[in-house]
Amino acid sequence: MASFSYGSPDSYISYLEEVHGPTIMALRLAAGQGRRAELRARLRELYVGANTATDGTLAFEQEYLPGTAAARGG
Repeated sequence: MASFSYGSPDSYISYLEEVHGPTIMALRLAAGQGRRAELRARLRELYVGANTATDGTLAFEQEYLPGTAAARGG
């Protein structure tokens, strides 16, 4: 498990909008359909629902699977 914490759900979404490729692309595609605000609102709903903090900040845990790869010599 990995623990994450940010200033607020909105600050985390703003961070994702700047650096997280899949979020950037999803919001760009939604904007092309006139639905960017709707997608952002749903992202906020998702993170507010997962939030374990009670002080206005955002805290959540997330599972991840690290992977490694090696190239064959030859």
